Amino acid sequence: MGAKTVQKSETSPSVTKGPWLLAAAIFIGYAVMSLARFQRIAHGSFDLALFTQAVAGYAKFEPPISNVREHGYNVLGEHFHPILALLGPLYRLWPSPMTLLVAQALLIAVSVAPITRLAVERLGTGSGYAVGAAYGLSWGLQAAVDFDFHEIAFAVPLIAFSLVAVVEQRFPHAIMWALPLVLVKEDLGFIVAGIGLVIAIRGKRLAGAVLGVFGIAATLIAIGILIPAINPEGKYPFWKQAGGADPTTEQGPFGMISALGEQLWTSGDVKVHTLFLLLLATAFLAVRSPITLIAVVPLGLRFISPNEFYWGTTFHYSAPLMPILFVAAIDALIRLRATESAGQGLRDRARKAWATHGAIAMLAIAIALTDKFPLSQYWDPKTMFSPEERVEAAWTAMALVPDGATVETTLNLLAPLSGRTDTYWIGHANNPVPQYVVFDQKHSGAPVPPQDPLRWISQRHGGAPFETIYADRHGLFVFVSLGDAPSR
Repeated sequence: MGAKTVQKSETSPSVTKGPWLLAAAIFIGYAVMSLARFQRIAHGSFDLALFTQAVAGYAKFEPPISNVREHGYNVLGEHFHPILALLGPLYRLWPSPMTLLVAQALLIAVSVAPITRLAVERLGTGSGYAVGAAYGLSWGLQAAVDFDFHEIAFAVPLIAFSLVAVVEQRFPHAIMWALPLVLVKEDLGFIVAGIGLVIAIRGKRLAGAVLGVFGIAATLIAIGILIPAINPEGKYPFWKQAGGADPTTEQGPFGMISALGEQLWTSGDVKVHTLFLLLLATAFLAVRSPITLIAVVPLGLRFISPNEFYWGTTFHYSAPLMPILFVAAIDALIRLRATESAGQGLRDRARKAWATHGAIAMLAIAIALTDKFPLSQYWDPKTMFSPEERVEAAWTAMALVPDGATVETTLNLLAPLSGRTDTYWIGHANNPVPQYVVFDQKHSGAPVPPQDPLRWISQRHGGAPFETIYADRHGLFVFVSLGDAPSR
């Protein structure tokens, strides 16, 4: 397709409306999947409950306190994500964990629109929508939607809009979209710096350098000043996740380098597999664009961490990398098509095939990988939309707890209760005596599930008396405190 034809397509209805229609379809698919998972109580629960309590605080114009994390804990003392306050008004209208799940699906789906629009304008309609659909179905986004809620959902559209503006040479817009990333999470300043690097490579050296310095400075300020000022121990609690890069340990430069190298190679097969799937998602096209450089530091920080949860393809950690890699792939396709050669050598034919069929290959890969990732839940609608009898019993037990009560519960039931009660996790030893306890014997978290839950709960709270008001054959119990129980 010639440049003149592409230019005319910029104002066509298919370019202005089509990408948003695709985004709407992705939103519905992810929102339904996430809400169905919530109803099945199949979520991770802890993080969703934590963020629900934090957003509930913002909705009341109060600090983001999460009793799930720890009694009276301000979550800004753990991670710096004040952008979550934007969800406060929405939560005030619909005070439920499901508000966060829908918001997350919406934020991620919104990022589909700019990426699809760019691809349609620069690559043509067929290739453009293939890339947009491949991105919307990419495994990193699926994993993020599937695992609770995380602040990183805000980063995905911001990165997408920023990098699309970079490709379009709209650098002021790229900078404006990148700046709020420092309010999403403290380490995203490195992505801001990466965007600055790419802007500098594209010719705007001063603007890129200033943005890069701002990103790194924002991360250092958040980690070194803001978070420690709020943290109850006066420190950044995630230095321990930095492995050999932890500056709080007593090791010299050589010790740090040695530790970093050792940690980088630990479980190398898992990390290589993750790297392979990241590049596979774009049919390896992303490696042909300098935009991919933005992903190097975030991925490297994951791989040098001793936390094995960071290394793989589950959870939400790869979601911010998806818009980086897919915009890089679009940039690579633009370059390939612009330099397409008429030669007949093997390299020329391979380049021509890549340029012609790369977009379709990306979509085919996304569809093939879906069978191994969360959207595969749709292949079994009976399981997806029909909770087990045990799940129905759990909802029945939780319904016995009145709104506004203080309740202590097991890990799996934290999120469902967090939207309407003052919820505590039973895994913490210093919780105050709750008015209610909802106990799931199967998910007690104890090394050996207690055979007498009533007695175990009483002993946990210094002998405080409780009464059983619900017990069923699935090992679900509801206890009410006899010392400070509201009338029933």
